Amino acid sequence: LMKMASLACDGARREGVSLVFGFPNENAYSFTCRVLKWSDMGELDFYALPLRIGAIKPALRWANPVSRLVAAALVRLPSVKRAIARRFDIEKVNDESFQRHRYDRAHERLDLGAGAECRYRTCLEAGGVRTTYLIDVTPLAAGHFARAVRAVHARVARTSDLLLYVGRPAFRPPGLFRVPPGRRPRRIRMCGRILDWGALEEDALNVESWNVNLSNFDVR
Repeated sequence: LMKMASLACDGARREGVSLVFGFPNENAYSFTCRVLKWSDMGELDFYALPLRIGAIKPALRWANPVSRLVAAALVRLPSVKRAIARRFDIEKVNDESFQRHRYDRAHERLDLGAGAECRYRTCLEAGGVRTTYLIDVTPLAAGHFARAVRAVHARVARTSDLLLYVGRPAFRPPGLFRVPPGRRPRRIRMCGRILDWGALEEDALNVESWNVNLSNFDVR
């Protein structure tokens, strides 16, 4: 593994790549940081909106009608007017080539108006929980995010149990609750290594410098 990683990084450096990054799982995390000497850049947060609480915690099936009403009320709160997207130091190139590579027919696209859009996908998770992932909102601004949550909820409220966003936005995502670390299904840690210190500064190894969410890696 060490030899393979070394050859891959050397090849990337020769091709002009300045930084490599990834999201190692629990099995690979210690090896990636301690042996390969990649830096731990930070952890992504989970934000959720239960639509049918009984699907997530069967003992609360009786509260399903209440949770649906609460979710509908939350997404209909007065719109966040601020639609100014923060400029992150590092952004993906969200062009047609990227979208063809990243998304398939299982992913849905919604036009939010004013040049904004979002992508989402519904998956059947462990325990039979139908989870709708809000994968990306572009441009990433609180106002656009609020419209995305409202639009996706309108599409999936009758068929999904949970609405979920994973990322590090620069604002508190409207309509969603931050999931405490101990309640998250898994830890998503971003790790990286700078290959060309002449091209990047150390801030590139801080997740706060990145506009990062599920669109940046091939999960869901």
